[in-house]
Amino acid sequence: MINITIGGEREDLHVPTDGPVHEALQNWIAHPGSYYNTAVNLHVGYLMDLALRLKSLPHDERKALLHDNPWDFLQFAESGEQQNDTMQNVVCHLLYPRYFERMVSIGHKQQILDVFGELDTTDDEAHLDKKLYAIRQSLAKRLPDWNEERRDYYRRDLRPIWQPMPVPAEEAALDPASALEFKKQIVLYGPPGTGKTYQANRLAEGLVRTAAVQRWGVEAYFNDVAAVDAAVGDNVTRLQLHPGRGYPEFMIGLQLDADGGTSYQLGILPRLVEKMRTEREQAGDKALPHVLILDEINRTDLSAMFGEAFSLMERDKRSVEVVLAENADGEPIRFAMPEDLYIIGTMNEIDQSVEALDFALRRRFLWFPTPYSEEDLYAIWEAQWEHAGKIKWGDAEPQLQELAACITRLNKRITELPDLGQEYELGAAVFGDLPYFIGHEWRSRRNGARSGKYLWNARGKPLAPLLSLWSLSINPVLTQYLAGSDRHREQVAELENLLTARPAS
Repeated sequence: MINITIGGEREDLHVPTDGPVHEALQNWIAHPGSYYNTAVNLHVGYLMDLALRLKSLPHDERKALLHDNPWDFLQFAESGEQQNDTMQNVVCHLLYPRYFERMVSIGHKQQILDVFGELDTTDDEAHLDKKLYAIRQSLAKRLPDWNEERRDYYRRDLRPIWQPMPVPAEEAALDPASALEFKKQIVLYGPPGTGKTYQANRLAEGLVRTAAVQRWGVEAYFNDVAAVDAAVGDNVTRLQLHPGRGYPEFMIGLQLDADGGTSYQLGILPRLVEKMRTEREQAGDKALPHVLILDEINRTDLSAMFGEAFSLMERDKRSVEVVLAENADGEPIRFAMPEDLYIIGTMNEIDQSVEALDFALRRRFLWFPTPYSEEDLYAIWEAQWEHAGKIKWGDAEPQLQELAACITRLNKRITELPDLGQEYELGAAVFGDLPYFIGHEWRSRRNGARSGKYLWNARGKPLAPLLSLWSLSINPVLTQYLAGSDRHREQVAELENLLTARPAS
């Protein structure tokens, strides 16, 4: 972009594509979102204004701002005619990474302050960045065994606390975490492989961790991180639904007892509620919420499975008692849905049993789509990268980015085909075996591991790992999807080309 901006008349100012500056520019520190692409003029304008103002200063003043003077530089960065929070945050972090967070979003910074504000040692009038710096210093004292990378707010230890489930900027009004807190139950739906279960687990973990910060306090939370980790494990219950899962297993049912007779035995949900009641008696207000994750809710009759609890899911009916049955002594077996029990369902859109979900059930949940996401794609590949063997992530990343662009165009075409549509998009998890295919191909090779050519060769021809991804992971799925199409072979061939043809540079 720099060379294009300079233009052809001053090629002497261009950044050489084979030098260290170009290599450094291939790295990144943040994801500025769609605002970066739609307002490049504002970002470049801010940088130009900042550079011109710096150059206009006497040498000693300029040197003073750029060397160990973060807060005066922040004031200078904010004082120009051109204002741009995104670029200001980037520049401040690049110059003073120990003082300014690796973060371009003011909203994210405010979220962190809202959650970790108890650790802020500054006064109320202090700048937001000074408050975050004070919080970071406090975290470093409380977590001496954590390195800076682990204390990064975007890493898995901290992010679930302040941002249980990230929301794309263009969908800022859709916040599954807030919806879950309000409605008590939500459903994540979408094509197979889009990470619905992963997101449900992450959302559940974030809810428990955030509650721990609020109810235990920040000090207690970080003084006993192991206890929080244990609570996350104990307070999240996962249940895979299937046609055989019904009311007797989930709520209550007659079962044989030790004497050979029958008696009512509590199912999964009442036992969970009993556990929560015991925790509340022992811990009082410090008891943490529980989350019940129901995978593939459309694979059973959910209304029948919940029975009496079906109406008790409503926010205004929580804690209302109903009688499920009578025990052997004729005493009523009572049940009530606790205020602190949250339910997250997942559902595949292309499952034909989706239509079985009735309106009464649908209105008791808020519904969030989980389409294909490039961000999830990179997260899955990076998590599986150990299977790539000797190939380093940094060496493979340029071609991985190209493949991500291919996958995006493949999914775009899938949504356009009359025989398919958006519900047939391929989720990021469908491509998750790529690191293994790369590692398998290079397991016995001795040379070329740093070549950067793992998916396409220098001529743009697809290599074995990419061909294996197509033939073993993608082709079987698409072939099944298009089995009833009159243009089956032609369409599969077109989709193969979209995935394996290297994008034009």
